[in-house]
Amino acid sequence: MDPGDKVVPFFSFLAGLFLVRKEIDYIELSYIMNDFTDKTNIYIDDNSVDFNMMNDFVYFNDKKLYIVNDYSDIIYFNNAPIIFGDYLYNMTTCEIRNYFGISPRNKFKLFKNKIKAKVS
Repeated sequence: MDPGDKVVPFFSFLAGLFLVRKEIDYIELSYIMNDFTDKTNIYIDDNSVDFNMMNDFVYFNDKKLYIVNDYSDIIYFNNAPIIFGDYLYNMTTCEIRNYFGISPRNKFKLFKNKIKAKVS
């Protein structure tokens, strides 16, 4: 890898992957990461400091990585509610979305609680 090469964070790549599937084994993850780099000429940076953005949502065992949240679950990010699928989407780059075939959508769509009031 050269200093001028384009790089995406590992957590961003993983967020894109988890938008299209809820679990992956380690061998397949390695293959998909290599395929992404081969097809896009973009390297994946595995800076573990940034991975803490996914610590509460990504679980692993001796065979695979997985998420237990549903895409429609409401989570809290910076004390604001957001839909989990939107949270993952907001962490991806356009190159990652293109690679995984993820449709464009509005970014930073925070969950709004609709309050119904009865007027008498």
